[in-house]
Parts: sequence; structure tokens; C-alpha cells
Amino acid sequence: NQDCIELIERGFVLLDEEAKLPQSCVKHFTSLLHEQNRRHFRLQLPRKSKLSSYRSMLDEEGFIIRHYAGAVCYSTVGWLDRNSDTLHSSLEQLMLTSESALVASLYSDVQDVKCNKKMVQDSVGGKFKKQLNTLLEKLHSTATSFIRCIKPNQHMTPSEFDGGKVLNQLIS
Repeated sequence: NQDCIELIERGFVLLDEEAKLPQSCVKHFTSLLHEQNRRHFRLQLPRKSKLSSYRSMLDEEGFIIRHYAGAVCYSTVGWLDRNSDTLHSSLEQLMLTSESALVASLYSDVQDVKCNKKMVQDSVGGKFKKQLNTLLEKLHSTATSFIRCIKPNQHMTPSEFDGGKVLNQLIS
């Protein structure tokens, strides 16, 4: 799964770079993601999908990542807005000083950097990358056992099993 994690991380780097542009555009980000990773075996254009619901999406509106359990289509519409979705610094300070240990711990890793009298904050993608790296460090430092989750069918409906799909996941 390391190759899949690295692909996702590269996507977040591109998203952060796109957000810094004066006239950032999600279609440009998606096109750049496809262009820079066109030879990556896990990345696929929506129009090349076997599922008709994915093929209806324009290539510059999303991408497909082929995870071990199957292909997942991601729509990038609104990603730039959500990626820069940050709390006001005074609200973060209020959360940090909360009497509730749980609330304070949620914001303990907030690190704002003052730059030209502005608060520069991590993007959602940046925070995700830090959390992912922390999780990977914990996994590598422990003797972890994994339980594999199997998708029973494409529609994720109960009591319906697609034998070929289940077998393919068990083999990989």
C-alpha cells in the first residue's frame, strides 16, 4: 500500500501548490495530477473506468485510485475551498485553553507561524499528511496485526456477494 499512500501524498502536495497560485483552479489541479502521474498504475482517468457512473465524470473533475480492495473515484470539485478551510486563530487558542482535556488535546498540535504579521496555517491536506506520517511511524514501531476488510459488492449492500470481486480481494 506504500505506493498508494505516496500517490495520495503527492496529490496533497499538488493541491497545496495550486492553492498558493493567484488564480487557483481545481480543474488545473486535477489535470496536473493526471499529467504528473500518468504512468502510475494506481491512478486512472474517470472516462477509462468500467463503471458507467464514473465515466460520466469529466477527467478534470476527478480521478480514480485503484486500491487493493477496488477502484475508488474521487471528485475534486470544491477541494481547493475545503483544503484551505482553517479555524480563526482566536478560536484555536480558545480550544487550546479549554478545561476539557479532550478538546484541548484535539488542538495540541496547532502550530501557527507568524509571517509578515499574518498567521500562516497548515492546509487540511498538510494536516492529513502529518497525521498519516504519525500513524505510519506508530505502525512501523509496533508489531501490528491487520484485519483485511473485504468489499462484498460494488454497491456495498448487505447480504449480496459478488464472488469474483471477493475472490480477487482475497488473492491480492
